[in-house]
Amino acid sequence: MNFNDLIIKDQRTYIQNKMELKGLSTNLFLIDYFIGSILKNTLGDKLSVDTFLNTNLNTILNDQRNIQLNAHSFVRTNPFLLNNSSQSYYSSLIPFKSDNAFIYELQEELNTMKEVKTISEYGV
Repeated sequence: MNFNDLIIKDQRTYIQNKMELKGLSTNLFLIDYFIGSILKNTLGDKLSVDTFLNTNLNTILNDQRNIQLNAHSFVRTNPFLLNNSSQSYYSSLIPFKSDNAFIYELQEELNTMKEVKTISEYGV
């Protein structure tokens, strides 16, 4: 049977089934576009229609996958390199402070906050 001889409802159903088999959501606009493209670009026999649909549906699937992957990807332009000896555009060494230094800073801030609290409570 020739695709050109089918009624529009059967053409839509055929393309919709092919899209669902590929895991794509059906879209009436896309189905009508495929019908027009198939009638224009193929002879209408089953082999050429299936080849045309598989090629285009695989392209759509690959594009959707690439879009999903690129949505979660990022480009790191200035990575933190611990052993960066070159003076390139990369960032310099990450400053290192021992844990004791952070404890000292936190203790100093805590003492300052206690002083402020006692001054605000007693006014001295």
